[in-house]
Amino acid sequence: MILYKDERRRLIEEIERWVEGNPNPYAKAAFYGDKEVFKILNELYKRWEEAGCKGTPLDYATIEELRVLAMKAQQYRNASVTDMLSAAYDNTEYILLEEAVGKGRGFKENNSDKA
Repeated sequence: MILYKDERRRLIEEIERWVEGNPNPYAKAAFYGDKEVFKILNELYKRWEEAGCKGTPLDYATIEELRVLAMKAQQYRNASVTDMLSAAYDNTEYILLEEAVGKGRGFKENNSDKA
């Protein structure tokens, strides 16, 4: 149990350092523009709001979600403008596609309905 708490604390500190504390503006933009980060953060904000906005959204993350977020934060910590634009473009495509076809449906499934 102590190891679990230590790992949670370490991961949260890494995420905060590499994203919020990073002087590189592209790192933050690329991190928040990442499709997987976007999905996880949406879920965390839902949990946080359901709990009455106590603590921070990261307090409601599973250890697996924290690991993914920390890995992504590390991946983008030295991001360039190209990395930021790539992450944002990929996420924008995902969001637009999800809105167009609905959650849980793939693009191919939607097009096959019209064929």
